[in-house]
Amino acid sequence: MGGEVSAGISGVATKTYGESADGFAAGIDDPGKATLEKLYVGWKTDLGGDDFFEIVGGDFDYEIGTGFLIKDGGRDGGDRGGFYLGARSASRSSGLVRLQKGELLLEGFWLGNNPGRGGIKAHVGGVNAEYDVSERASIGATYIEVAHFDDPVTANTAEELKTYDVRAAVNVTDRFTLSGEYALQDGASFYEGNGWYLQGDYALEDLRFEPTLTYRYAVVTGDDPTTPQNEEFVPLAYGFTDYGQWYQGEITGNWIFGNSNQKTHMIKGSATLTDSVSVTASWLNFTLDEPGQIGVSDEAFGDEIDVFLDWQATDRLFLSAVAAVMIPGDGAEQFTGGDKTWSHIMFYASVAF
Repeated sequence: MGGEVSAGISGVATKTYGESADGFAAGIDDPGKATLEKLYVGWKTDLGGDDFFEIVGGDFDYEIGTGFLIKDGGRDGGDRGGFYLGARSASRSSGLVRLQKGELLLEGFWLGNNPGRGGIKAHVGGVNAEYDVSERASIGATYIEVAHFDDPVTANTAEELKTYDVRAAVNVTDRFTLSGEYALQDGASFYEGNGWYLQGDYALEDLRFEPTLTYRYAVVTGDDPTTPQNEEFVPLAYGFTDYGQWYQGEITGNWIFGNSNQKTHMIKGSATLTDSVSVTASWLNFTLDEPGQIGVSDEAFGDEIDVFLDWQATDRLFLSAVAAVMIPGDGAEQFTGGDKTWSHIMFYASVAF
């Protein structure tokens, strides 16, 4: 039958000077740690044309769709430091079986997390299917079940959490793309959360710098404290795939919300200034789905403006600058007890060897 064998190994070292920005390393000065990141072996065989069958086992990266549910299996911050960088992403003690047959992709997966000190180890299992309906349209569906949750207090309910997901993307014209996703969660007669989004992208290719405009409305439910059920959407292992998706807002998405209990309008524009320089700007409006979950009465949380400037300085050196402000609404003022505008500035450099 033949086939190819692949394997990989990598490590990550992170260091924060001062205190960890995520607030989960209280009392630890200058947190940092070196950890194993990827360690996997795989086998892949050609079935003719673009068809193939593949098996992978170990610690490796895996994502579904836009990363709304599954993208980042690692955890940074805390005693490891490097929270904002998010350098760790590989799932631990995991397995993947993948079959590509014509326009259909089928996957079965078993994924473990890499939670760090004090975190809860967990595994999820599931299946994923993707199908290219035509050159312009694709659909997908995923089932995920929490198979192991290493916390004796909540394991009985957490291990019954199930997620059912459907998604689609259509190139309506050469310039306009429409996409959306809906995820429903239930289990243990306790979970009743859901999350969904609709997004449109329009490319203005005739204009200088070829800008692209994006509008997205996203809802991830919160928990109603007056009911015995948990209506909060459990975000599983979402991750970064593009600015504002799925860390919704540089400030709000990184430091406040964990992709639950929010309704978000986003308008984003991006443009390529030169072959090596690009700029992105976005406005996000945040509303609480369930204000009572965080002990406030007003659903208006705030508005955020983000600006990103990226420069591929050389083949090896990548530079990025980010500026963001978040203007709190009444809900955020009630939550924090203050009314000051929040701000965030970041400079990032990456060198590839």
